[in-house]
Amino acid sequence: MTMKKYLLLLLILCFLQSCVSDEEEIVTNDDKSAEAAEEEEEEDNDDVAKNYLYLPLGEEASPVIEYRPKKGDDPKRPNFIFGPNNGPRVVEFYAPWCPHCQHFRDHYVDFGETLQSLALQQPEKVDVKIYAVSCAVYRPLCKTFGIHSYPVIRLFNAGATNATGSAKYFKLHPFQVLSDLGLHTAELNLDAPVSVNRKRRDKSRPDSLADTIHVRTKQNVFEDAWLSLDFALRNGVFMDSAGPLTNTTQTHLKEWLDLLHITMPPSWQIQKLIKALLDNFENIVQSESNLESVLQLHPPPRKKWSPACTHGDPVAGYTCGLWELFHLVTVGVVEYNMMISTDDGELVIHTEDAALKIRNFVESFFGCEVCRVNFITAFDQCSLNRCTRLSHATYSDTEWMQLPVWLWETHNAVNVRLLQEQAQRENWKPQPKDEIEKRWPSRQSCPKCWDEHGGWDDETMYKFLRLEYWPEDELSERYRNELGLNEVPIEKEDIVSSIGGRKSSPFILASLFFAVGGGAGWYARRQKRWLSGRHKKTDESFSHNGYNNHYDSAV
Repeated sequence: MTMKKYLLLLLILCFLQSCVSDEEEIVTNDDKSAEAAEEEEEEDNDDVAKNYLYLPLGEEASPVIEYRPKKGDDPKRPNFIFGPNNGPRVVEFYAPWCPHCQHFRDHYVDFGETLQSLALQQPEKVDVKIYAVSCAVYRPLCKTFGIHSYPVIRLFNAGATNATGSAKYFKLHPFQVLSDLGLHTAELNLDAPVSVNRKRRDKSRPDSLADTIHVRTKQNVFEDAWLSLDFALRNGVFMDSAGPLTNTTQTHLKEWLDLLHITMPPSWQIQKLIKALLDNFENIVQSESNLESVLQLHPPPRKKWSPACTHGDPVAGYTCGLWELFHLVTVGVVEYNMMISTDDGELVIHTEDAALKIRNFVESFFGCEVCRVNFITAFDQCSLNRCTRLSHATYSDTEWMQLPVWLWETHNAVNVRLLQEQAQRENWKPQPKDEIEKRWPSRQSCPKCWDEHGGWDDETMYKFLRLEYWPEDELSERYRNELGLNEVPIEKEDIVSSIGGRKSSPFILASLFFAVGGGAGWYARRQKRWLSGRHKKTDESFSHNGYNNHYDSAV
């Protein structure tokens, strides 16, 4: 073979190889583009489910128009409110995470169908539009109309750009609304209930997810709690104003952040956020933008709540994570106080004070109006014997445990109340076994937490709560043995990204306190008190057969 032929063959081979490589690269890039498109579409669907209640129903299936800006539409002054030649409108302002907004959704859909049908039967055949605005997405618009709790109904007569009336969502009736809109109908019984479309509701947002099981780890608990704190600060602090906060709300926020700083595990990454908020407190209370500038520097480790919190329902994550945060705080109060020696009484976090700060946080920064009122009413009326159990002058471990046990009872009572409300809406009567199944933990997950009569021992229940809401340490294994939980598989990496780096052995709580100085002495004193049994003070102990062996669902 001559040199020219050899070079020509070599060039042909190189050309063919280049074509194959280019083709592989094109195919690979096409595959990546398809995968990216699928991931983007999945993310968009998740955002829709998380931020909107009515959009997932579809425009054809629902009379409710979920507001989303069209091209050229100003989200702060949308055409459907401020535009010319608008007809009569009913607008619901809601938050997708609010349980009562979720429950109201199907009622609002049925109400809209009835209202529009009645309006078209009028001599003028008026076309009444039914709108919904998600305040989680369009907060400036909600602020324009002074929305500071959810859900809220505003009425707009034809041509009006300001609300001409309002209606209480739990008393919403098409006849009354037609009258308020200037569209009168024959006078009928306004107390007639509006039916709920079960079939449509079950298809779009199933009530029962009992067949779906989500494994819950401590990492889920801590990260869900962090995400809910971030959400609460972004959406609740400046809920009804642009700032600055009033003296009362400033006090409530400062006390809440101080409590979090003391009760959260010291080396949990969330402490960086809490410290930054406290260091810049005078600045963040002036405006929402100042607060968000700090929050952006310390984002949660995850953007979505875990399936163990949402159970397949994205809007359920916030309230679930908020309860997790409250449980972490109450267990943290006990753990903090355990680290104080007997001559450090001035440092003790009193259970009554901690509970009051939780109450004030809910009152000032939680947007679901009915939820807030129920919680505050139960608290102020000393439900579950709160006023007897929690005190400003408590110095015994047994008394400190009353705080997390009281909150646990409150949480269970809320679950039972929600079950009763659901049963009332769906016209069935819950049986005692239904209410028992709503209590947590179940007998299957913690057999020793309950006695044969359905009562419990406070110290036993606290040990279970500590296993759920505190990092792993030497006491964790001891408590699992005592509660018979060792047969339950434990996640090897309970707190990884949020507490610290990966670990090959159980996380030792002592490392948390070493990091903040003086921790070794605190940890040693705490372990000594527990392992010796001297944490129990018989002269200050509460009876476990008295007020705490009961279940009060009237919250």
